[in-house]
Amino acid sequence: MSRTEEIQEKKKHAGGRPSAGAQERIRMGQVIRQYRQKAHMEQQDVGKQLGCSGNAIGGWESGRNGPSL
Repeated sequence: MSRTEEIQEKKKHAGGRPSAGAQERIRMGQVIRQYRQKAHMEQQDVGKQLGCSGNAIGGWESGRNGPSL
């Protein structure tokens, strides 16, 4: 079985739902976005404050990735 087939098989068994880690990243991203918007800040502004890029903040907010802690 190829690597692609293995991944597709795992997705079938997972019911197409995000993993627990992915769900946590998505929730964390929602919280980050809420606080950022409440403070009337752009992603770039938050990135400057935290020493990273606005693209990184966008990735956190979308749940694609998370900050290294």
